Amino acid sequence: MENGENFDVEKEAEGLSKLVKKQLQEYDREILQSFAILMDDWLTCAVCTGVVATICWLLGSGVAEWAACHVVCTIVCVAWGFGAFLCFAVCETVCNVVLYYMIAIGIFVTCTYSGSWVCGQVGWCP
Repeated sequence: MENGENFDVEKEAEGLSKLVKKQLQEYDREILQSFAILMDDWLTCAVCTGVVATICWLLGSGVAEWAACHVVCTIVCVAWGFGAFLCFAVCETVCNVVLYYMIAIGIFVTCTYSGSWVCGQVGWCP
C-alpha cells in the first residue's frame, strides 16, 4: 500500500468516527475487536457467482428466502471443511448482501441471468 492510499484510509476512518460521534451517539462505543477481509477481484467475483448459483438452486428446490443464506453457508463452511466461526460470519455477510440485491432486482431475473451479471450489478464482478 502506498503512503497516499494509507492516508486516504486514515482520513476516511477519521471522518466516519466524527460522523458517528455527532449523529449516532448510541453507537459511539469502544471497539473491542474488528477485522477486515480484502479479496482480489477474481476471488470476490468467484465467491459471489457461486453464492448466486447456489441460492438460485436452493430457491428452485423450495428453500425459503430467509433460510437460503444459512443453507449456503452450511454447505460452504461445514461440507467443504471450513467450519470456523469466521467462515460463517464472512459467508453470511456476503450471502445476505447478494440475496438482498437478488430480491431487489427480482429472483426470477437474477436466476435467469448468469451470476457474474448479478454480481456485476452489485459491483463485485467486472
